[in-house]
Amino acid sequence: MYQEWNDLLFIHYKIDYQQLRARIPEELEIDSFQDEFYIGVVPFWMSAIKFRGLPELPGFNSFPELNLRTYVHPKGNPNRKGVYFFTLEATNLAAVLGARISYQLPYSFARMSCKTEANKTHYESSRIAPQADVRFIADYQTLTENLIEPKSDIETWLSERYCLYVVKNKKLLSCEIHHLPWPLQKAKLSIQTNTVAEGMNFKIAQQEPLVHFSKKLEVFIWSLKDV
Repeated sequence: MYQEWNDLLFIHYKIDYQQLRARIPEELEIDSFQDEFYIGVVPFWMSAIKFRGLPELPGFNSFPELNLRTYVHPKGNPNRKGVYFFTLEATNLAAVLGARISYQLPYSFARMSCKTEANKTHYESSRIAPQADVRFIADYQTLTENLIEPKSDIETWLSERYCLYVVKNKKLLSCEIHHLPWPLQKAKLSIQTNTVAEGMNFKIAQQEPLVHFSKKLEVFIWSLKDV
């Protein structure tokens, strides 16, 4: 599958290891950076979605998405760093159902909007089902037109991951995701409402999150396979 990810914001918080461990399958180990663990809220919108050999399908090829994630690797293989999703939200019901079936991902259906003007983005998401009343409303903007080059060690560690993991019936599966290195910019964030982590019963201590923006990324996504 081909996709384009647009106006994407990484919002990362430090979190206690035990909170993560209780919610991640035993087949996976949790990655840390300098002995600290992170959870990420990631709003963006997708476009130009199409399956290999097929044209874009109107009504399916562009919509907002929001995910809650952390960073993992298979047991005994720390070099295979990837992403583990706690929840993903989308406003396209067909995409929600399709991703649940084909990628075994915990998608939820939500009312969502993403409006961008110049370097400013207003983003809203309100989950419909399952577990309604999970909401995210925020404004964010870039602080400079310049890309972060070179990235710091933690910026590279958080962003440069090229697969996701799911576990089904105690079997570990992975999905390869190919793209160029993330073009990151410094960003400013103003959150009006964010209960995405709370919806998974995570408790995040008062802290300033790490915030990074990416305007656009072209992505190729493969099918699930056994690890």
